[in-house]
Amino acid sequence: GFVLLRPVARVYLGDHSARGSLQLLRSRIPRGDERTTPAAPLDPGLPVVLLRSPGYPLHHGALGAIRSLGRAGVPVHAVVEDSWTPAARSRYLASRIVWSGTAARDPARVVERLMAVSDALGRPALILCSDDRAAVAVAENAGQLRDKFVLPSVPATLPRRLADKHALFELCREHDVAVP
Repeated sequence: GFVLLRPVARVYLGDHSARGSLQLLRSRIPRGDERTTPAAPLDPGLPVVLLRSPGYPLHHGALGAIRSLGRAGVPVHAVVEDSWTPAARSRYLASRIVWSGTAARDPARVVERLMAVSDALGRPALILCSDDRAAVAVAENAGQLRDKFVLPSVPATLPRRLADKHALFELCREHDVAVP
């Protein structure tokens, strides 16, 4: 669950003080064991390598994945651009893997380094891509990575098409999906 502990500033909404609004907000947020939907079972025996491209150190999605999986007992090993990004400092990380910006942008180097990560882990891991560039690199090199990692079974060209706005538009029309 998600609970606000204290308001940062007093905000007045009509006749209600921030304190009253906060109480109303708390009453609508599920807490701890109160779940609106059952959680999917996670395998804490399958480590996760969170792969993200450099260039945006404040990536909240990556940090959310690390916290969610780590709290569930899943060992998460995150690829980060330096050891001081918020994701790299998370207490829920099993390890941080620091890659420089240039090496993380070259797909051939990404594959080479992922193979080294797998060798260091000593067992297969799930690759979780947190951005388009990482998903494209993994999908287009899945043949090399499949022996060492657990990967989704997607066509190699699909992530690149999904990342391209025009190609995504064409895919939506091709599959009769409403699109603006």
